[in-house]
Amino acid sequence: MRDHDWPAGKDYYTTRELREHGFSEYVLTRLVREGKLSRIVRGIYTRAAVTGRLVLEAVNEHKPHLVFSGKTVAELYLGKEISLPLHAVVERGSSTAQSAVVRVRERRRVDVRMIANVRVVSALVAAGDATAVETARELLEVRYASKKGREDFERDRQALVRLPKKTARMVAAAAVGADSWTERRLFRELQARGCGGFEGNAQLGPYRFDGVDHQARVVVEVNGFEYHGAHNRKNYTKDVWKLNAAQRRGYIVLWFTEHCVEWHLGTVVEMVMDTVKWRRETREGRAPAMPMKVEEAGLWRWHATFTHLEP
Repeated sequence: MRDHDWPAGKDYYTTRELREHGFSEYVLTRLVREGKLSRIVRGIYTRAAVTGRLVLEAVNEHKPHLVFSGKTVAELYLGKEISLPLHAVVERGSSTAQSAVVRVRERRRVDVRMIANVRVVSALVAAGDATAVETARELLEVRYASKKGREDFERDRQALVRLPKKTARMVAAAAVGADSWTERRLFRELQARGCGGFEGNAQLGPYRFDGVDHQARVVVEVNGFEYHGAHNRKNYTKDVWKLNAAQRRGYIVLWFTEHCVEWHLGTVVEMVMDTVKWRRETREGRAPAMPMKVEEAGLWRWHATFTHLEP
């Protein structure tokens, strides 16, 4: 077949388009066998290199019943290269259109979201479908970062009839609602150490806090110098009053700088865990907490900000 016999201006073609240009079933089979044509899924072919992006565009355009999930959704949200095979879901009873480059699973119900005109399931559902824990965790933390992300997470959670155990484990491994990499690092480490009771970007009264353990009534704040420093009067004043509000509601507030987490993560985690344990084991902390060694020493003796060990 000459080049001009192919549908013009396209990287992929449907069987119908090829038939309209004179390609019989026999010819299509021969071209596939000879490696001159690749079958993406049933009814869609290409002469171009079969890449993740090309398959995504072809399937999204010509298989409207397929909705992407799992690692494919993670790659879309995280701006990563789309890898093969793509992962997708369909409602039960629909054609799966599965192939070597598209893996499809059936679902009783599929709620559709859109990313740049591509059909996807929610990030929460996609995380549960992902096979790699690290991929799922990164997706959840990026998609559901900040106050709005936390609200979106609650909306997507409510859309599910129930939260599958696997998805719940993925959520437990992620720092949902965290605004910054520093916060994610801290709350992720706390979860890994079995201290996973903190709700990210949680609200108490009119204020939001980086992490709140409602059962132990412990608040954790991680603040950067640029935004929260005393030179920024409005933000600094708000910080003072929001911390007062939390303490008047009966919460213990632990306040760290981003440098504390970056340079002394182990000490920060130890202090948070010890505080949570103290609050839970001593009738909400009515007995005084035992001072940690770093508290007895004074931070000027060990903190990098004072010992000139800053990187």
